[in-house]
Amino acid sequence: MNGWLKSLIATACIVIIASGGWRAWEEYANAKYLANAQAASQEAEEKSRCTAAVNTLIAFKNGSAGRLDGSFSDNKIIAAACLRGSADAGFHRKAKLALKAAGIDLQE
Repeated sequence: MNGWLKSLIATACIVIIASGGWRAWEEYANAKYLANAQAASQEAEEKSRCTAAVNTLIAFKNGSAGRLDGSFSDNKIIAAACLRGSADAGFHRKAKLALKAAGIDLQE
């Protein structure tokens, strides 16, 4: 009976250690998922803000926007900073082409 008790204790230890490892892995995976989701959400929010700034500049330049929040040059600075900070190359290229087509030069 002594051997049977030792194997029972060893099995219980293995189960406890394995369940602890499983729980730790779940916590790690959830934290990583949440961090990635938060980063994606922030990136989407920034892209939306940049798109709005670019569209507002184009509309104002074309005369279809009544007014700007701030000066035209301030909005150009915001749009330029957004485009410089954009990691999405396709968005960056499309926004620059749209601004160029509207006659807005961000290099000033």
